[in-house]
Amino acid sequence: HVGAAHVEVVMNPHARALRRSGRPPVARVFFAQDAIEYHDRLQRSGGPMQRSPLLSLASVAQQLGLGRVLVKDESARYGRRTFKPLGVLYAMRHWDAAVAAKKAAKDEKDSSVTSVRGAEQDVAEEGMGAGGGGHEGQWEGEGVFAAATDGNHGCTVAWNATRMGRKSVVYVPAITTTERTEAIAAEGARVVVVDDTYDATVRRCYREARERGWKVISDTVSDACLEDTGPADVVAGYCHLFHEALEQNEAGQVRECAPLRTPPQLQSQPQSEAASPSSTAVGECSGEGGQVTHMFIQVGVGSLLAAACSHAHAAAERSGRKRPVVVAVEPRASDGVFHSIKFGAGSALEHCGPDATADSIMQGLNGCVPNVEAWDAIRELTDFAVSIDDEWARRAMRLLHHHGVESGESGCAGFAGLIALLLGAQPEWRRRLQLDESSVVLVVNTEGATDALSYEHIVGAVGPPL
Repeated sequence: HVGAAHVEVVMNPHARALRRSGRPPVARVFFAQDAIEYHDRLQRSGGPMQRSPLLSLASVAQQLGLGRVLVKDESARYGRRTFKPLGVLYAMRHWDAAVAAKKAAKDEKDSSVTSVRGAEQDVAEEGMGAGGGGHEGQWEGEGVFAAATDGNHGCTVAWNATRMGRKSVVYVPAITTTERTEAIAAEGARVVVVDDTYDATVRRCYREARERGWKVISDTVSDACLEDTGPADVVAGYCHLFHEALEQNEAGQVRECAPLRTPPQLQSQPQSEAASPSSTAVGECSGEGGQVTHMFIQVGVGSLLAAACSHAHAAAERSGRKRPVVVAVEPRASDGVFHSIKFGAGSALEHCGPDATADSIMQGLNGCVPNVEAWDAIRELTDFAVSIDDEWARRAMRLLHHHGVESGESGCAGFAGLIALLLGAQPEWRRRLQLDESSVVLVVNTEGATDALSYEHIVGAVGPPL
C-alpha cells in the first residue's frame, strides 16, 4: 500500500551530541517574549484574530501505533489560509516601530515607540501602521514592502501592507500557479514573475529592494544579504504557534477529529476555530494525553523549523522537561536541509540532492538553500531529517481530508513525513526515533487549500487514505 513512494531518513549527529552532552546550544535561539505578548494582545481583540485549533487524530494514531497525533491547524489563522501572519505581522510592526522611532528622533520629538509593544496602537485602529502616513502614490523608499514567495508568504505581506495603508511588491518564481499569483495581486501587490527558481527569486527581490530603498519582509536570508534583520523577527513571530500548541495541549484544549463518512465540502472562505464542523470538543484531557514528545516540521527555507527548535528549547529550559524530538521534513525535489545534515556540513549547503528539481507540488517548500540566519539553530536542535516525494503529500492530504481537515500540499508535509517514516522507511527508524504507543506527535497544518483546483484534483482521487 506504500507503492514506490520515496522516503529517506537521516539522523543529525550534531544534535545527538548536544543532547548527550547536556550543554546549551551555541546557536542563536529565536524565541522572543515580545512576539508572544504581541500576538496575545491581538487575540484579546476578538474577531478573526484568534488562536488556531489543536486537533487530535485518534484513529490515525491507533493505525500508526502511536499514543496521539496532534495537528495544529493553521488553515484559518487570523482569517487567512496560512500560518504566515504570525511572522509577517510581527516583523512588519517591528519595522514600523523602528521607522517611527527614527522619524521621531529626527524631528526631536519625544517618542516612546521603541518596540513592537510601543508601536502597537489599539487593534481597532491597526489599519494604519506607525509609519503608514505619506506613502500614497510612492514606489520608492522604506514606505514600500517587498517579499519573495511561492504563495502564502507574499500573499500575507500584500494583505497586511494594504491593511497598513502601504504598498507592496511581491516576486514569485515562474513555477507558481496562476491561482496563487492572482491571489497575491488581489491583495493589492505589484507582482513580479521571475523566470527562475525560488532561490534566484529571493536574490532578485533583495537586490532590487536595496536599489529602491524598499523593506524586505522575508523568512529567509542568504549570504548576499546578511545585513537584513527581518527574517529573525519573522521566525520569532512563528514561535507563537508552538507556544499556543503546547499551552492548548497542557490545558486539554484539544478537539478530536473522527473520520468522515462523506468528504466535507470545500469552503470558499476559511472557517474560524469556533465554527469548524469537522471537530468535536474533547473534555479536559491533558492528564491522559501527556506532553509532546515529537515534532514533525516541514522545511521550505527552514524558518518554521528554526521556530520549532527555538521554542522547544526555550520551553524545555523553563520547565525542566526533556526537549521534544524535532524531525525536519522536505520534498525530495528541494531537500537542502536534509542533505546539509546528511553530509555533515558546518554551514548550509548551497544545493540540494541529486534529485533536486525545485518543482515539488509542495510549492511552499521549493527552496533549496536554507535560511543562513536559522541554520545554526537547525544544525544543533533538529534531531532527524526526512526527504519524501510528492506521493506522500497526496496521501497525507487525502487522509486529513478524510478527517475533515483542509490541508494544502505544503500544509500537510510534516504529517506526510510522519506517515512516510512509519509506513515507508525501514522499521529501525521507528525504534531510533522511539516512536511507540507512548509518543505524542505534533504536526502543523501550515495552510488550507490555497489552490482550490489542485486540492480538489488530489483529494478527489479514489483510494484508501493510507
